[in-house]
Amino acid sequence: MKNKRIAILINNLSSGGAEKVVRDLVEELSSTLNIELICLEKNNFYSINKNIKVTYLTDKVIQNKLIKLFMIPYWSYKLSKYIKKENIILMQSHLLFSNYVSILSKYLFFSKHKNHTVNHTLLSTYYSKTNISTLINKFLIKVLLTKADLNISVSNIVEQDYYNLYKAPSEHIVIYNPFNVEKIKRLSKEKIDEFKFDNNKKYIICVGRLILLKRHIDIIEVMKYLDDNIELIMLGDGDARISLLSKVKKLGLTERIHFLGNVSNPYKFIKNSNILVVTSQSESFSNVIIESFICKTPVISSDCGGPRELLKNNCGLIYPIGDKQELQKNIESIVYNKSLANTLIVNAYEKSNDFDIKHIIKMYQSITEKDI
Repeated sequence: MKNKRIAILINNLSSGGAEKVVRDLVEELSSTLNIELICLEKNNFYSINKNIKVTYLTDKVIQNKLIKLFMIPYWSYKLSKYIKKENIILMQSHLLFSNYVSILSKYLFFSKHKNHTVNHTLLSTYYSKTNISTLINKFLIKVLLTKADLNISVSNIVEQDYYNLYKAPSEHIVIYNPFNVEKIKRLSKEKIDEFKFDNNKKYIICVGRLILLKRHIDIIEVMKYLDDNIELIMLGDGDARISLLSKVKKLGLTERIHFLGNVSNPYKFIKNSNILVVTSQSESFSNVIIESFICKTPVISSDCGGPRELLKNNCGLIYPIGDKQELQKNIESIVYNKSLANTLIVNAYEKSNDFDIKHIIKMYQSITEKDI
């Protein structure tokens, strides 16, 4: 297999869940396949094994989403030239922009590769908006994604959402995101120097980009109704950081809510927290939920898509999106009911083995070897 060239394509290696998945996939697959990584932009939060070839189609990051959409033909042309030059026979693309680029390079610029698109997005979320970017995305999804040789969805709800909308004719499969369970366990035990946990207090943790879609404002507003010995840790950064900080100050919660930004090892913070909370408006999967399973930290999530699938069979608690009273009840249930907390921990920890990269990688190897 090593003589047949394969590439994984993604927008960049910024600090998102899909980017982490791609980093892990390409490193694992490189042991048996001749694989490289291609990024549309150079924006590296995650480092990658130096023995893996990485190519950037542009050296800068484009922040404006509308401009990015108009960059798609340019990226597709560059990718087609690269595919032909390097004789790449299979492209596995992750995230919408990369999916567009890979498929367009084949159908507009006549590259000969087979394409596997990995769908990390609940596509129906685009139907709740009416701006220009959303309208263009909806058009591209319908016209391009249905032409993939194989569509991979990261959860059953993502696949069902996709096929309810488009009834796409391409082959499809569900493969959950992979997790290096042993590595996460090891990292979760590292010493914490960046923050001091108080044994007399309980800690809620939120992990992810600080953007409006994640609805962090919900947990911040709930904090004012929780006991004073309960504090909140926010890991991550983003456009909503300033407004969230302002809200925290207005509510007089600056001593109880801690914004720690992006950290290289979130697992040690999750391990030392009492509850992980996901407040999102929409999640196709939610990597941090599985990471919390592995770290033995109970999970509460809004009913925002993928989390319902992950938390079934008593592996965590679900509340309606934006229902702050129910969120408060769930937090207090776990904090003050050790039996419930332990039940959730045991069930979730057992389930975490289903997502171990040793199992998931075999599925990716199987579909890859079939098409090369």
